[in-house]
This record gives sequence, structure tokens and C-alpha cells, in this order.
Amino acid sequence: MAQRPPSPEKLQEIHDLAAGWGKIVARRVFGASGPGQQVDFQALEQVAAAAAAGLTAGTLGTLLEQQAQTLGTEQPCPVPFVASATRTDPWPFKAAGSPSTNRFATVPTAAGTFSPLRPGQRLDNHNYSPTVLQRIAEAAARLQSAAEATFALHLAGIEISSRHLQRLAREIGGALAQQRDHKALQHRRRALPARVATAPAVVAVEVDGGRLRTREVGCGPGVHQQQNKEDKIACLVTLTSVVHPTDPQPQPPPSFLEPRRVQRLVQQMQGLSGDKPQDESGQEDASLPPQLEEASAERDSKPRRQVRTCVASMADCHAFGPMLAAEAQERDFYQAGRRAFLGDGAAYNWGIQRGYFPDFEAITDFLHVLCYLYLAAWGVGADEAQRWSVYVDWLGACWQGRVTEVIEALRIGQERLVLQRPR
Repeated sequence: MAQRPPSPEKLQEIHDLAAGWGKIVARRVFGASGPGQQVDFQALEQVAAAAAAGLTAGTLGTLLEQQAQTLGTEQPCPVPFVASATRTDPWPFKAAGSPSTNRFATVPTAAGTFSPLRPGQRLDNHNYSPTVLQRIAEAAARLQSAAEATFALHLAGIEISSRHLQRLAREIGGALAQQRDHKALQHRRRALPARVATAPAVVAVEVDGGRLRTREVGCGPGVHQQQNKEDKIACLVTLTSVVHPTDPQPQPPPSFLEPRRVQRLVQQMQGLSGDKPQDESGQEDASLPPQLEEASAERDSKPRRQVRTCVASMADCHAFGPMLAAEAQERDFYQAGRRAFLGDGAAYNWGIQRGYFPDFEAITDFLHVLCYLYLAAWGVGADEAQRWSVYVDWLGACWQGRVTEVIEALRIGQERLVLQRPR
């Protein structure tokens, strides 16, 4: 008799049963008194992982064997008009935890070994479970090279070659891009429902672009036809935030008023290679200044991030806007009580804001403002002390919203520089 997949209630019952077995494992390993203080968390995690891997292997092995017994002597295969006798051969199934070998029905075909049970088990032609595929994708995305990702997966008990990892990364990335584009199309048709039960209270959409170098695909090993291109990345975050009757921080953060820190920040963001101050040794300060220590103590009152999702693409801004709006729609950002849109000075950022987030509070990334003010002050100041004084004045004015004053000061400074130019 055909059986349906287990219900949520049945899965919860299984979870509770396995949790009870976990207590038995804990007593078997450490006794009734439990682990002592000398046992660290890593050791405890290893015990839990070994128990989970053994439970997974035993459960899957039994279920697959039971499924295999229900098969007839012949089974259809993916190649049309081809059938072959059912066999039970060892097949390496890689599940989360440690690899295990299970015996279940397979059908050898002209296209290779095929299991008629694979679709129902959510296995693809790579013999990896969804959990392992997720780990492979995360390693490929987070680490700088395929070699580093392969080594990290090896340490996690997942054996895969560098070339296979690259193929999987391309396949998974392509599937994710298709899913992203489909959501954007649904959003345009006003057919994309929210995937959250309740709308968040405070949200922020952060958009920025970066530079990367690409190479032509399909040209064999090595780098061919390299180009400089731009990617677009957006973070959508939900936050917890306290509403204040007055501005909780009317002055710029103390870290923006530390000369050495500001100089390093500007050099990093602008890609400058200016000389370091004479007293700088390349090391961070051993201790924070008093005002920075006070700022650290006040961090608890600042907004805290809850959930972050990201959207990324190398498409132009006209295609990126709908992708971003689709993700915001799915997370119900448009119904949030407080909404903000953060971006730098790039014009396309604010085109996306006006087109898809018009009622979100527009906020400029202040780090970019800081860099421009610092460089402009160094252009109009007569000496180092005057330049820093001008920077501090302009920084405070922009922080408090008195931007028109700074723009007027910049205009006057520009005119004075023009007059001072040798004719």
C-alpha cells in the first residue's frame, strides 16, 4: 500500500524520540554524572555529531533496504526502451556527517548506474544529499579558491575534487540565479506572496557596488580576455531598534575624530598609498581612547541586526532593481513600521530607491561622506592643523544635517583655489 510522506506531527514525534536516544548516548559516553569541566564544547560537539551521523546512516540504510525489497525483478531506466535487472550493489551515499555505504536497488544502464529511488530521496547525479550540497556551495562561495574550499570540505569529512567542486558551484549558482530571476518576474506580475508570517518592525535595504575581474568562459584552463566589471550587492536586514524622543547621538562617533584612524580609513576606501604618520608603527593602538571606550559601552542602545539576506548580480541597475524589490516583497519589508534605504553616492542607487523604495528613508553611507570631506579639507587647508580643523567642522555639519553649509563652504574654497592658480 502506498504511503505518504510523514506529517509534521509525525516528524516532531520522531524528533522527540531521537532526543531521548541522545540522552542514552550522553549517559553511555560520560556516565550518569555527565561531562566534567575539563571537557570542552568541541569534544561535546564531536560526540553529538558522531551520534547524529550514526543515527542517519542506520535510518537511511534500513529505509533504503526496505524500499529495495519492494522492487520487482526489472525496473525502467532513464534511457528510452531500455530495462535491466534490479541489483543491490554497494553505493557510496554521502550524507551530513560522515560518508556511509548503503546497499539498495540500482539499475545499470547505458548512461551509467541509476537508482529508481533517487528522485524520491532528493538525490541528484552527484550522489550528494541536499545538506552536503549546501555545505559545498557555502565553501565555494566563502573561500578564495577551489583548493581552499576542497581542503575545508575534506576537514569536514566531505571528499570532493577541486574540479568537481567548481562544476557544482556553477550548477548551484545557475539554479539560484534562475530562482532569483523568476521571483523578480513574479514581483513584476504582482504575483509574489510574502514568505513571512508577520511584517517586521524595522528594516533596512543596503545597496553597494564593487569591482571584480572576470575572464572569458569556455576558453580552457587559464585566464583569457580578462575584464574589469562591476557587481551589485544588496543586503536586506531586519533590526531591533529603540525609538528616542531626541537624537541619541548628535555628534559624530569618536572613531571619526581620531586622525590616525581616519587617515587609514580614507586610504583603504580610496585606494590611496599616502605616507603613514611618523609615529605610526603599523599596529593598532594598544588601548582605546577614553571616548572610544565610552562609545563601546553605549553599543547596547544601538540597533541590532536580526536577519540578513542578500541579493547579488552583475546585471545593470534596470534589472537589479526588480530583483531587490522581489526579495523585499517576499520578506514583507513594504509593510514594516520603519524603513530605511542606505547607499553611497552612485546615481543608480538612488534611481532604485526612487523607483522601488520611494517611501523608505533615504540615508547616505556616511563613510563615503567622510572620505570626500577629508580629501576636500586637505585641498583647501593651508597646513595640517587647519586641514584637520576644517574636516572636523564639515564632518559635524554633515552629521547634523547641515549639508547646505558644507556645500557653500566647498564652493568658496573652490573659488579661492581657482584664484590662487598660477596664470
